[in-house]
Amino acid sequence: MTCPKCGSSDVIILSSEVLTFKCRKCGHTWSYDTRTGLVNAPCGQIHWTEQMYYKEQALEDAKDLLRKGESQDKVLEELKQKYGQYLDETELRKIIKKAQILMKYM
Repeated sequence: MTCPKCGSSDVIILSSEVLTFKCRKCGHTWSYDTRTGLVNAPCGQIHWTEQMYYKEQALEDAKDLLRKGESQDKVLEELKQKYGQYLDETELRKIIKKAQILMKYM
């Protein structure tokens, strides 16, 4: 998720009835019509922005677990417990691979 105004990826979700985002760099806020943009998830349909949010959170958690020396299988199990209702196992495996690649360059 990036800010449509400045392009920053430092974006937070605001608590409101409508899915609303705020850029922490420039302060721009925006929302999406949640009636469109639905994607299938293990729990049913969710908005694609919610799915992106969970992907970003899962990536950070995967990097943290890998830094602690956890095995790939252990990381997968942890991510399944936390994000399995929003992301399927194939997506979680991709996230773990991405985390491993990013860890090489840190």
